[in-house]
Amino acid sequence: MNKRVDLPEKKYEGYIFDLDGTLVDSMPLHYKAWRKALARAGAPESVFREDEFYSCGGKSANDVVYFLNERYGLVMDAESTAADKRRIYLEMLEEEGMQPIGEVLEFVHSLGDAPKAIATGSAIPGARRTLAA
Repeated sequence: MNKRVDLPEKKYEGYIFDLDGTLVDSMPLHYKAWRKALARAGAPESVFREDEFYSCGGKSANDVVYFLNERYGLVMDAESTAADKRRIYLEMLEEEGMQPIGEVLEFVHSLGDAPKAIATGSAIPGARRTLAA
């Protein structure tokens, strides 16, 4: 997904960056992992269109499954489906790797010694592996 990156012009004492879709272009891989996990859980292919996926940004994996169950009248187990999605994502990450969003990475490097942090709604093991990749 090529999107315009709006970088701050004002200088701040510190910066907090989101991980998925901001520092790294991980959203397409997350979507592919969701598609595979949902298919394994018995969801029809028509469930969880890409626009729905992006509208669920910030929801926990379990909450995404609850949302889909309610919206489509499904009975997928939230914990096992979410855990399967996380496993699939990590497998795909190993196979396909991950690319930073270059413009944002350049901005991070331009900040020098300014305090920086990463915030994410991702599970910690997945976030660490995403950063390592």
